[in-house]
Amino acid sequence: MKPPSDDTIIHLHGVDIPDPFRPLEKLDSPETLAWIDYQQQRTNADIIDRKAVAAHVEEMKQIFDYPKQFLPLRRGNRKFFYANEGLQRHNVLMLQEGNDAPKPLIDPNSWPVEEARTLDVYAPSPDGKYVAYFTSHSGSDWKDLHLLDVDTGHLIDGPFPTCRLLRFPAWKTDSSGFIFPRPMADPADIKAGGNPDNKLFEHRVGTSPAQDTLYYEPPAWAHRSDKMHVYCGAMISLRTGAEFVFLSWGASAENAVYWRNPQGQCVELLAPDRGSLYPMADTDGYFYGQTTVDAPRGRLVRIDPAKPESENWHTIIAERPDAVLQDFALVGDHFVTVWRQDIAEHVEAFSKTGEPLGTVYAPELSSLSLQLEHPTDAYVQINEASYRLPYIFHRYDAQTQHLSFLDKAKIERDLTSDDIVIEQVEATSKDGTMVPMAIIYDRTKVKFDGTALTKMSGYGGFGIKNEIFFNTETMRRIEQGGIFVDTFVRGGGDRGRAWHLAGTKKNKQKSYDDFTACAEYLIKHRYTSAERLEIAGASNCGLMVLTCAIQRPDLFGAAFPDMPVADLIRFTTATAGPHWVNEYGDPENPDEFQHLCKIAPLHNIQKGQRYPAMVITAGRDDVRVVPWHAYKFVAAMQMLSPETPCYLNVLDNAGHFGAVGLDKRLEVAAIKEGFSRHILGPIPPEEYKIWKAAQKTGAGAKSPCATSASCNNAPQA
Repeated sequence: MKPPSDDTIIHLHGVDIPDPFRPLEKLDSPETLAWIDYQQQRTNADIIDRKAVAAHVEEMKQIFDYPKQFLPLRRGNRKFFYANEGLQRHNVLMLQEGNDAPKPLIDPNSWPVEEARTLDVYAPSPDGKYVAYFTSHSGSDWKDLHLLDVDTGHLIDGPFPTCRLLRFPAWKTDSSGFIFPRPMADPADIKAGGNPDNKLFEHRVGTSPAQDTLYYEPPAWAHRSDKMHVYCGAMISLRTGAEFVFLSWGASAENAVYWRNPQGQCVELLAPDRGSLYPMADTDGYFYGQTTVDAPRGRLVRIDPAKPESENWHTIIAERPDAVLQDFALVGDHFVTVWRQDIAEHVEAFSKTGEPLGTVYAPELSSLSLQLEHPTDAYVQINEASYRLPYIFHRYDAQTQHLSFLDKAKIERDLTSDDIVIEQVEATSKDGTMVPMAIIYDRTKVKFDGTALTKMSGYGGFGIKNEIFFNTETMRRIEQGGIFVDTFVRGGGDRGRAWHLAGTKKNKQKSYDDFTACAEYLIKHRYTSAERLEIAGASNCGLMVLTCAIQRPDLFGAAFPDMPVADLIRFTTATAGPHWVNEYGDPENPDEFQHLCKIAPLHNIQKGQRYPAMVITAGRDDVRVVPWHAYKFVAAMQMLSPETPCYLNVLDNAGHFGAVGLDKRLEVAAIKEGFSRHILGPIPPEEYKIWKAAQKTGAGAKSPCATSASCNNAPQA
């Protein structure tokens, strides 16, 4: 079936760019819906073995079936935390009264499955009497705000206006109300191209949202252009009641910060375009914040509200040349900090004046985060996530300077065996930059003969660090003799602000050079071979996966981009796309347009070139990276390279973060797993060698496109 197409040509900066699949941008048109249905039927028929998928899901459920608990927040005499018995579709928000046994407070598993509704962030009031929380439908970026009376179990005061994206409600210290964001236009207007900027309102408990009062509206200068939307959020200190307002633009890692003084006036702490300042802590009349101003790797500063200008800030903990300040907490009279050095993280303590008190905790390669059970506590909780184990919790007492173990995941199968190796190595990128990567495998099963099935991923964008975490699919792969590789390429926040900026706009190609350099390293050192190497990632990493597969088809056997950005010429025309110009560049800027033309996956598919096999996943309800990016790419690939196995898997009731609910997430993973094994062969090296030998004699499994009428007769323009 041919996709809907026309003769549209983009005329920009003297360049004509054919855009034949522009009609696919009409997501609800009968022609688009019919083509999507055809593509899904093709995917179902060619690559999905339902019996094999069901068996894989059942195996993964057995691995995944362990109790999960998250660190608590304490408000009043109550504790709030997420938990999961093991195989529940969604995590449950639990309530613990004093020393009583915890009980469910909000259980999304009781909501109708067909609603595809999820529980997102929550914020309990300081006295523990109320919980403000957000829900979303089908994984949408549009969130519904609710207010729960904990004593009665009833929702009160609503319905509230729908919010876009997430900003935690900021409670007043007396629990009388909270601050939350409202968009300036309704969802329908924003979807049609309206202004999605927001402003802050104050809600008083016990009143109608119609009576909410304006708390903060960004000034006129903050609304910079239709490509730099402004978002604002509030934070209120539970220590002193100090109130702060944060402004951010697009998807920038920078912000502006204001202190709202007792007279209700906003005093500027950080002007825009200088860096970032966040979060804020306060005590003894001073504010403390983590900033990248004059410190790309971060420093901790003290701010006197009487002299708030940045030139008057006092550095408490200085920037370091070899580590990035990732997080901090004011704990009693001490600061507890998280640092990332290379790609490993550790925790250190300091006095309030910045005197080092030593390393608190330095585990093997892990991501660490701090959480105060209550902001006035003299201890802090430490959450450790690693490739080996889902989570370990610790508690650090600042008064005694003692670290104690709290809990860890009780999972029957993990990667804590001494035979599991986690190598930290560096690949040399095209310009000589050393790019860190982590390689995880079982030393008893990997022979370094190029046969190990290897999956490589990363992120590389928006100044966001690549989080280290445990994954049951990865664990299963390693158990069977495969390899997982995590890359930390430029564009991410792993080595500070300079590392981020080195992979943005005209430098975006460097992110892809870094990623391909990691692949070359793996092949050169015989961890794997090109025909056994798959790359995967979502969103910005989905873009990286597509771009690298197009630029270097010789390096990869299969590619699995989820919710990818693909059209870098028209990305600014839809929903969240305008927010990304400070990351990718602006197509309306002649110089930036030139580099976008060179890296855009959609516009660089070469006719007749065979590319790595692909399964491209899209969420039908994704309002962040609209699914027409995936649709247009698949249509173009099937037209220009019919020899490339390229499939579209469209998830119903799914947004930018993919399938909703555990069962559906496992099913999607199983589909990719089956396709990968069909293309690249079994995971165990010995089974792969037998499979490969059978292929050479003509007795082995063939590519799903070898006999597929739907693939050999790919839609023509």
